[in-house]
Amino acid sequence: MEYVLLLLTISGFSAIYLLLNKTLQNEVLKIRNDLQRIHAEIQSTYNEVQSTFVEVQSAHSEIADTRSEVLRLPGQIDQLVDMPAVMPDSKANSNSKVLEDLFSQLIRFLEDIQTTSKTNSIYPRKEKDRAERFKAMLPGIFAYGSGDLINIAVGAHENSSFYTDSHTAALYLSLMICQMKYDMTGEMTNPDLWLRIWLKDYGASKAAYANACNEIADSLCLDGFLRIKVD
Repeated sequence: MEYVLLLLTISGFSAIYLLLNKTLQNEVLKIRNDLQRIHAEIQSTYNEVQSTFVEVQSAHSEIADTRSEVLRLPGQIDQLVDMPAVMPDSKANSNSKVLEDLFSQLIRFLEDIQTTSKTNSIYPRKEKDRAERFKAMLPGIFAYGSGDLINIAVGAHENSSFYTDSHTAALYLSLMICQMKYDMTGEMTNPDLWLRIWLKDYGASKAAYANACNEIADSLCLDGFLRIKVD
């Protein structure tokens, strides 16, 4: 009987031991899994910290570059302020020389108109020469002239009377000369002054010339300073 009780006691202890061992193994496995999960979270957090550190370094570099550029701005602004408005060898200076040459050609052309008007001799050959001389100036006007100057030149070329009538030619050329002077110097000169110089009968027929000149200016949408005031 005692032997049986002993066996039962040993069996009970064995069952308890196995149960405790199984429970302990489960707890150990659970702890191991928790440790692995915590390790993975720590590794992920470390990677995020590393990435953030790299971004911070990049941002710091960009801030340093921006700071350097900002520090250079005063010097760059001073250079711009001290820079001359027109360089000696600039394209604008070259264009101005071309316009000056065209201006002289127009003056000579208008002088020829005046001579023809005084002698009242208009021959086909003279008309042909006048057309050839003016057409030779058109490429320069298109290349270097303002939009208004080009409009006047085109209007003159398209008006058949420009090559046959000295008075019509004088009106267009006066407008071109005044516009070209404005393009080169910014000074406004009224065509009335040129026509008083170049047309012998301008004083007696000013109203007719002024109206004709103003019609041309209106048709080409030119600036107001190119319109002649009629008393």
